[in-house]
Amino acid sequence: MTVRTASRNAADIRSPQRAPEGPGRAAAIHQAGHVLLCLYFGIRIVEIRPPGSTTPDMEVADCIPSTPGEVEKYVRMLLAGGVAEGRYRASGYAFSEEDLARVRAVLSREPEDFESWITTHARRVAFHLADPRMWQTLGDLADYLGTLEAPVKGSALEPIVALVRNHLRTPHK
Repeated sequence: MTVRTASRNAADIRSPQRAPEGPGRAAAIHQAGHVLLCLYFGIRIVEIRPPGSTTPDMEVADCIPSTPGEVEKYVRMLLAGGVAEGRYRASGYAFSEEDLARVRAVLSREPEDFESWITTHARRVAFHLADPRMWQTLGDLADYLGTLEAPVKGSALEPIVALVRNHLRTPHK
């Protein structure tokens, strides 16, 4: 199967067809949260899969965070999907078991009160996403991701990176 969106450029991405409302939209919002914070924190994405696929949303470069700052950014990226989906649904955080398992895997030791620790970090992510420019970028990114029919990798990721960079450099309207 070919990637229908691979030939898009940054200009095409600015006004894509909106992903449909409902579970598909929520999955696209969840995935966009992960992708947005990956790019925001400089975590290299290797592949993005269509929202709702049976495999994980995306694959990041083999990076095992080693410093506390790297661990914190990686954890926030993992939580960003659930925070974004929860905000979209107005229902609190919507973390997947897979995301929480990946958070546990990256920690050198699990905090005594894991739920409280997660909530603290989720609030920090929510602070990032509350910025109107970040939320607009996330929505446009979800629209784009919602149109994917096959995984995107390599040079086909460039329009996604350009979308995020262009949004975050442009003054909020």
